[in-house]
Amino acid sequence: MDGRKRLSGAKYKKNALIKKQKHTVLLNSCLKIYDMFKSSTLTTEVINTNVTNEPCSIDTTNVSPNAHESLPVCVPLTWSTPVLICQLLTKQMTNKLIQFQRAIIGVIDNCYPRSDPATWVIDNILREFISSYGFTQDLKNLNISNSKRPYINVLKEYFNKNCLQTTLKNGENIARGYLVYSESKGALFCYPCMLFGGVTIFATTRFSLWKKTEERITEHSNSLKHRNCMIKLKNHSKVTAELISN
Repeated sequence: MDGRKRLSGAKYKKNALIKKQKHTVLLNSCLKIYDMFKSSTLTTEVINTNVTNEPCSIDTTNVSPNAHESLPVCVPLTWSTPVLICQLLTKQMTNKLIQFQRAIIGVIDNCYPRSDPATWVIDNILREFISSYGFTQDLKNLNISNSKRPYINVLKEYFNKNCLQTTLKNGENIARGYLVYSESKGALFCYPCMLFGGVTIFATTRFSLWKKTEERITEHSNSLKHRNCMIKLKNHSKVTAELISN
């Protein structure tokens, strides 16, 4: 015998139960490992305050329908928070991008020449654009209904798309790319002469004398005024290309 007072078996069981309860309370008060991964640890400063997990609430009873864009967004700090923030920023950037695209389309729509040359506003912007990118028409879908011209010996005569091409002496067919057709006027124009000060009817009013189409087009294309306008267009294209490259 060591002289120590021995407890009864019931007392040992009671003490063991109390000890177990204390351990349980202690363990429950400790932060679990999986809870550490659920909660955000991205804090730069430890503040001795009580943080609650209650959801953010906003009183919207007196808020206008369009005011939701300016309301603060309550995002819980979890490991998915960066994803939510990215989604929010992406949505805002998408809206801004759509507005920017609409503005750009509006600018291009105002600068890009219409398919109908009779509607063009001849200015430096138009000259720069066509000098840089050229101008073509969709010949397959041209509406030639307005090109009808009455003559004494002929019931009616229309614009013929074949006049937009010519045959060289060697038999090669080439396009007369300088000619453009106006659906509203039902007539032909020469766009280099329109852009650079031509004075013939191909540049000013219009050409629609269809019974002498080949004769007048050949006469115009061989004229000195037309050739000067073609040279101006070519030189303007070179200058524009050099400015862009520099």
